[in-house]
Amino acid sequence: MKKSSNNVRVFKSLRILIVAALLAAMSIILGKYLAFNALQSIRISFENLPIIMAGIFFGPLVGAAVGIVADLVGCVLVGYAINPYITAGAAAIGLLSGV
Repeated sequence: MKKSSNNVRVFKSLRILIVAALLAAMSIILGKYLAFNALQSIRISFENLPIIMAGIFFGPLVGAAVGIVADLVGCVLVGYAINPYITAGAAAIGLLSGV
């Protein structure tokens, strides 16, 4: 007999989960530690590139999940306050790049 599962899975395999975690880690490193300030109010970083790659390669839900995780973990590591609007923007980048 076949067991039916009603779970909705965002990550369809362990490989996708591992690659998504690596992309989230790359986004944190690129955004929080390798960014540089051109002027007082201009910061240049490539933190959205791994989020866009996750959305393109694995779909909109995985892209949004990578954006959310990268923003939340990055804010906790650096000591910034978590802003839900910024987190929603990171999720939207991953979601729209997957669409």
